[in-house]
Amino acid sequence: MSSIAASLKFEESFPYFSLNGAVCLVEGHHNDPGTFPGNPYSPCLIQCDQGFCLHIKWHTQGKMLPFLNGKWKIDILAEEWGKGEACLPADKAHTVVDWDCDGHYHARICVNPNAMEPGLYKFAVCLTMCSPCEKQIPAPIAGFVELPAVKLYKA
Repeated sequence: MSSIAASLKFEESFPYFSLNGAVCLVEGHHNDPGTFPGNPYSPCLIQCDQGFCLHIKWHTQGKMLPFLNGKWKIDILAEEWGKGEACLPADKAHTVVDWDCDGHYHARICVNPNAMEPGLYKFAVCLTMCSPCEKQIPAPIAGFVELPAVKLYKA
């Protein structure tokens, strides 16, 4: 099973508050939610008809945690080498995760088989804390990771 993982980089503007986390891309549609982390040194080759899942895990901690409230917005960006920006299916590109009082989060976003064309892709995962209202106004807490290259191919 092919997989890759990388650590999220965060910037938070609150004292007494910190975050850490990672993203793992694993081949196979609707794979086991416990499949984490991947091997960051493994080449990631995925057949288009297998699909893949992105697992995003992060943890918040610190004395300010009980005073914060909101949602987490996850944006997944894709770029196909040689062609430019690529689009994930609309329902996969943006996800919202509700605030969790214990500070432990895990989002799993799966891309269906044959949803993307063959090619060499780079994926970036952006994580932003937002207000709890419908407008989802960004808060001064954000993170991102750019994953190593992923080759999608037809066999």
